[in-house]
Amino acid sequence: TRGEATSSTAAAEQDDPNSIREMTWELESLPAGSPHRVDVLDKLADALSDQYDRSGSLDDLDEMLQMRRECSALHPPGHPARETSLSNLAAALNKQYDRSGSLEDLKEMIEMRRECLKLRPPGHPRRDASLTNLAIALNKQYERSGSLEDLKEVLHMHRESLALRPPGHPRRDASLINLANALNRQYDHSGSLEDLKEVLQMLRESLALCPPGHPRRDIALTGLASALGDQYDRLGSLDDLKEMIQLLRESLELSPTGHPRRNIPLTNLASALSTQYDRTGSLDDLKEVLHMRKESLALCPLGHPRRDISLINIANAISRQ
Repeated sequence: TRGEATSSTAAAEQDDPNSIREMTWELESLPAGSPHRVDVLDKLADALSDQYDRSGSLDDLDEMLQMRRECSALHPPGHPARETSLSNLAAALNKQYDRSGSLEDLKEMIEMRRECLKLRPPGHPRRDASLTNLAIALNKQYERSGSLEDLKEVLHMHRESLALRPPGHPRRDASLINLANALNRQYDHSGSLEDLKEVLQMLRESLALCPPGHPRRDIALTGLASALGDQYDRLGSLDDLKEMIQLLRESLELSPTGHPRRNIPLTNLASALSTQYDRTGSLDDLKEVLHMRKESLALCPLGHPRRDISLINIANAISRQ
């Protein structure tokens, strides 16, 4: 099922469109009320979800969501598989919300996440995942509403999830980043240095848990650099600025020439070096900024949505020469 781990063999089979057709025929051939229907629905929905991730086809999304709803209906309250069906349906609604932006999809997703969490009380081995999923859904609602009540609930759930992922847990770094992001949003409202200090504490621990070669190291590097930038804006410490630049240099190294996201760390580093130039007046900093702004512009050809910003950035750098 989508909510649980699947074997690489099963994933490979689901990547084959012929497999989807075969499962569709199998589903259509089952007699009404067949006990095997829910299993076929579940596997077919998994395959359609994978295909949608590759194709972006709304037909795949609609069909997958329809099957997730039927699976959920076949697992009524009290059924041992209901929590998994709810989780899968919520994940499907999340895909649809990301596509449609519909508040109705978001509210239904939150409803599913809440019920799933109730089915995973304290002590349940997957409670941490349900807490995280509900927190992420509520954060999307917060981004729409700006409600501090939503933000408080997000913080509460990320804190509980982190407590369920103590040192040594393979997903502790992700929980630290999630909590830091929520605290950062609270800092945006409160301006409290205590919130910012806690953000930095969470992100430093997360980076320590993501050594070179770790798949989430770039996320940890960027997050800590951003928080150090916030602290620099408040306190004006050159040490914070220098550490931020060091982290952003490593982040850029993880996105070498040809990387599809290279422009993001390139822009971030150029901005940090520009700030350092404002403090030190170093022409070496200015030369490096100009070099990076030129590369950034080259990555934003005519028609690119961020070309205008790149043009402004490079003009600002040239005007400082």
